[in-house]
Amino acid sequence: MGQTQVALGRVRTKEEYEQLLESNLEELERIAHIIENILFLSRADHATIAIERAPLDLATELHKIGEYFEGPAQERGMALHVSASGQVVANTVMWRRAVNNLVINAIRYGRPGMPILLSAHAEPSGCTVTIENTSEPVSQAQAERMFDRFYRGDQSRNEYTESNGLGLALVKAIMALHGGTATVLAMPAGQIRFALHFPADPASSQT
Repeated sequence: MGQTQVALGRVRTKEEYEQLLESNLEELERIAHIIENILFLSRADHATIAIERAPLDLATELHKIGEYFEGPAQERGMALHVSASGQVVANTVMWRRAVNNLVINAIRYGRPGMPILLSAHAEPSGCTVTIENTSEPVSQAQAERMFDRFYRGDQSRNEYTESNGLGLALVKAIMALHGGTATVLAMPAGQIRFALHFPADPASSQT
């Protein structure tokens, strides 16, 4: 708003107005994204979202995500390693969104030059997806608070974030809608592992 007020203080060139409009559009898109996330969380809290599920091939899906984020990872000297097998029954859009958010988090806050491990496997109780990377060491209590809405635990997490602290809260909400769990394990050397468990039987979320 301040930038717009300053710009309107005197007549500007066409290029300056175009630059201002582009800046305003970016800010509006960011705000719209935040509002969309808050509305999603609100609906999830009140169980007003009905989700459709379909079988997904874990290797295919996880390799697609790895390829999509290969560029941003390489910019930070990181490499994505994928290992997956089996199938999961889940909502396709939500499954991808949950895993994407964890990969974004790993790239954004991981230690440059360190690998990011993406793995998934099916088991009798369902499917588990894990994202592991190395960052600055945090306590287990700090790690678990990362799923809280708007939580950013240190200065590095306050520098910038597209989701304004909502990314991992969305992951937790998506898992609740599937009747699954989202957990995190912080290790002393700085490794941090997020695990998403999707139940094999969707009806198990009703028990």
